[in-house]
Amino acid sequence: MKGLIKYILISLFFYIYLTVNAQNSEGQFSVELGNKKIKTTEPFTVAVTLQNFENTPTIQFPEIKGFQKRDQSTTRNYYTSGNAKAVSTQIVKQNYYAIKSGSYVLAPILISINTKSIKTESCVVEVEAIESEEVENAIIYNDNIVTNDAILVVSTDKNQVYLGEGFNMRLSLIVSESNTAEMEFYLIESQLSQILKKIKPTNCWEENFGIKDINSFPIVIAGKKYTEYRIYQASFFPINTQSITIGEVNLTMKISTGEGTKRTSKLQKYISKPLFINILPLPPHPLKSQVSVGNFRLEESVDKQKIRTGQSFAYRFKIIGEGNLSTSRGPAQDSIEVLDIYTPDVDFTTTLQNRTIIEEKSYNYTLIPKQTGEVALKNIFYWIFFNPQKQRYDTLRSTINLKVGGRDIENSEDPQVGSDLLYEGIENLDSTKREFNYQKTIKSIANVLIILMLVGMVFIFRKK
Repeated sequence: MKGLIKYILISLFFYIYLTVNAQNSEGQFSVELGNKKIKTTEPFTVAVTLQNFENTPTIQFPEIKGFQKRDQSTTRNYYTSGNAKAVSTQIVKQNYYAIKSGSYVLAPILISINTKSIKTESCVVEVEAIESEEVENAIIYNDNIVTNDAILVVSTDKNQVYLGEGFNMRLSLIVSESNTAEMEFYLIESQLSQILKKIKPTNCWEENFGIKDINSFPIVIAGKKYTEYRIYQASFFPINTQSITIGEVNLTMKISTGEGTKRTSKLQKYISKPLFINILPLPPHPLKSQVSVGNFRLEESVDKQKIRTGQSFAYRFKIIGEGNLSTSRGPAQDSIEVLDIYTPDVDFTTTLQNRTIIEEKSYNYTLIPKQTGEVALKNIFYWIFFNPQKQRYDTLRSTINLKVGGRDIENSEDPQVGSDLLYEGIENLDSTKREFNYQKTIKSIANVLIILMLVGMVFIFRKK
């Protein structure tokens, strides 16, 4: 009897473990380190990719010696296969800014995700000093900041943009290094909600950087050191040519000075200066109401080197750049008789960086050549956009030339030609067979066996 009970307990443990394992596979995560050669103004990133999570888990990123742990961003990756429903993958990215330039040897980084943890490999991060940082700050921030110990600034990186071109906006409190008073954000949530109503343009598409905590950033302006407390940041894309006026806003801070019995506190109001952003219309073009506006480049690839008629291959047309691709159209396709082109799978990713939004949109095609010879994809796939830097319309064209072997399918009467076509043997397939879900089946079997074992144990103990 004891041997039987021992056997049942061991089996019960095995099936419980199997069930938990099957359930845990629903939520998967991985970690990836960012660029290991950066400038002092650029972050070193640690990114956690979440898949199949119904709710966003609690993620805890550690401190890294020599770096300041600052803002955190979430990237949502949308994948659409044909007409199927889009699938979303979340990438939570923590930014770390180096305190100074130099070479940093980082030990493995331990990241906690709910009750689990994952560890990265050790690495070396090279940080290069940037001389243009002070110049950039002088352009973005008000000139009279050097005469103040602290100032509230609503800043944009551009004061004139084209229709559809993005500009970045920040709400910051800039405090001089010489300011020794203790400053506390006073009722910041209620104040911020009122401020955002005044500074958010109503005629723009917003990409919010999702600042959750107010972090400090050391900056230099006109040779003086300051600390920027970044309160809000977003990029905006105008949807019409109505000019944008951002009026002054105010922020109340709690200021404490002195020590001991001489310590005093007061509320002090800081007022920003108004801003004006001019919106330029796009030059005349037949597609000006449909094109994206920004600075983009093309990455493309095929998955096979040897291509033959009747054999399918994958072609990726990937657009990368600074601009809004979320509503952009896919590349144009000129009709051509030498290829069969199937509806592409679309993969879209948005990444928030400093004052820039980098977007990527991939169109993953399945192509089947029907005729032999050389095929220049530039005559088939191209994508038109407006480049605000060049102030003209531009086109991304494929640079891939295919060399197709085999026989022309349309002209051949040989039944062997094209025998490896995509639909070969479809008449032999059994359409009554359904896809087998191993994970769901294992879970169901495990649950049934656990219940049976529990009933059996109760019966054995009662009989004993």
